[in-house]
Amino acid sequence: MEKRTIVQAAVAVLEKAAQPLTISEIHGEIVRNNLYTFNTPTPEQVLRVQVVRHCEGATWSNMAKKRFFQKVGDSRYALLSDKVEEKSPDPEIIQPESFSYIEEIKKLQELHLCQVKGHILDDLKRLSPYNFERFSAQLLSQYGFQDVSVTSVSNDGGIDAHGKLKVGLSYMNVAAQCKRYTRRNKVSRPEIDQFRGAIQGRYEQGIFFTTSEFTDGAQNASFQTGAVPIILIDGPQLAQIMIDHQIGVQRQEVPIFSYDMEMAISSMYD
Repeated sequence: MEKRTIVQAAVAVLEKAAQPLTISEIHGEIVRNNLYTFNTPTPEQVLRVQVVRHCEGATWSNMAKKRFFQKVGDSRYALLSDKVEEKSPDPEIIQPESFSYIEEIKKLQELHLCQVKGHILDDLKRLSPYNFERFSAQLLSQYGFQDVSVTSVSNDGGIDAHGKLKVGLSYMNVAAQCKRYTRRNKVSRPEIDQFRGAIQGRYEQGIFFTTSEFTDGAQNASFQTGAVPIILIDGPQLAQIMIDHQIGVQRQEVPIFSYDMEMAISSMYD
């Protein structure tokens, strides 16, 4: 007898049958044709696990990379290469599977996230310059910086805050510039060059925050050979950082449940 795996035996049965079969029928044909020897008291459950793991569309956590089977109806399986026609469901009977509530929930979540980001940016733009600078210092602290200090704009060449960021075994001195702009007032290259000139030789990196956006020239000037690198963080990125680090943001989990009878039957044999 040619040595086969469970999956190979199931494939051989379905190829010969040329029609969808239940797990029980596949098992019967494997035994009848001596295609595989099951050394277990629950061979059908073991077979079911292997078939589902290699089944297209299944969502188990340990799915196999290669898929050979497709589920047909409630309990039958066929090879992916087979063209299987299923009976249309009775239009008067509601089929829960036909409603994709999960996709609708995802779309609503994306819309809600955009609205939250919009509210964050609106509130940041309404902050006073002083409070916006202090907010930026708090942002640096939450982001992992130590010894963060807010500085005077007029006395320190435009540096609004500075601190130390641990990189490996040492600390990097980093300065930050904060600009509370409207969306139409973008940060341009001269402002990046001015900020770099103020920190060159004193800090190893600069971070430029803004509630608006950066011009193409500003983005091209962020990294220059032999000069202090400037990290650019625009309004949308700023809002995303606040969400990711929950800075003034509270996160609520909404449980979403999925159901699979195959998993209920076979998970104990996984």
